[in-house]
Amino acid sequence: MSIAPHAGIVDFGVFQEGIQGEVPGPPIGNSDYLLTASGWVSPSSLGLSSYETVSLNLKAYPYVLNHTGTLLTSKVWTTPTGTVTKTLNRTGTQLTSLVLSGDIPTGIQTTKTLGYSGTVLISATYS
Repeated sequence: MSIAPHAGIVDFGVFQEGIQGEVPGPPIGNSDYLLTASGWVSPSSLGLSSYETVSLNLKAYPYVLNHTGTLLTSKVWTTPTGTVTKTLNRTGTQLTSLVLSGDIPTGIQTTKTLGYSGTVLISATYS
């Protein structure tokens, strides 16, 4: 599960695999919405970077997973205009950042850095 605790946001693209029971989808025609404790909201209404919008929209495209040993190191999507790569960086086995590269919109924040207190995820920042 991927969480941005400062905003109470769940990255539904990852979280949905662990949901038990029925969870309604986002508003029709708004696949880039995020599921929060209050329901579905647009990323822009929360002041989120477009990193999350791009990341969520990628789920519609085919992808290849790359591993080093048993650890996922990147995911590469093939889109109609090229490829987009999400690289997962770790310190040991702890995920520390995710970086978007390739055919992505210009001017977006491309890195999501995760902060921890011990092993507990406490923050996500964008740059």
